[in-house]
Amino acid sequence: RTSTRNMASPTQVAVRIKPAHEVLTEPWRFTKTTIQTSPFACFEFDIVLPPETRADELYNEVGHKIVSGVLKGINGSLFAYGPTNTGKSFTLFGSTKTPGVLQQAIHHIFDHISECDNQEFLLRYFFIEVSDESVTDLLNPDSSLKIRENEKQGVTVEGVTEKVITSVEDVITTVKQASTRRR
Repeated sequence: RTSTRNMASPTQVAVRIKPAHEVLTEPWRFTKTTIQTSPFACFEFDIVLPPETRADELYNEVGHKIVSGVLKGINGSLFAYGPTNTGKSFTLFGSTKTPGVLQQAIHHIFDHISECDNQEFLLRYFFIEVSDESVTDLLNPDSSLKIRENEKQGVTVEGVTEKVITSVEDVITTVKQASTRRR
């Protein structure tokens, strides 16, 4: 039994099960925190979301907490990980009919800003792809990136292109353009 729960870490692991396109000879069983792939293999996570989970439900369950923390000054990160063709891009970017986690997070941030009187905000972002042990700057694919860690700043991506965000549309347009550079 593998577990990520009850560890002394602020990291949480959430899993959304992708719908099976073929009939499994031995279907996976899952609960709100476990996935059993065979009688001998059971994996425990902080959150397990069933295949029918919509993008807005996923965001409310996982993303909203992270973005709310970021808006209070707490570092946060949300990323999709897994093998090819498991729904990572759809989860993050969604479709024209179903906004992904990224669009929902951007709307959440700008909704928060619109409620804050007499405050100024500076929003910047970068867009990288980590694949096959290499890091690519999707806003400037010709740049050379290095991941560094130091006591003052923690982990940083040296040489990454940062863009200033002024609107939801700004981000969505730039992300669509940068997404075409993904491998």
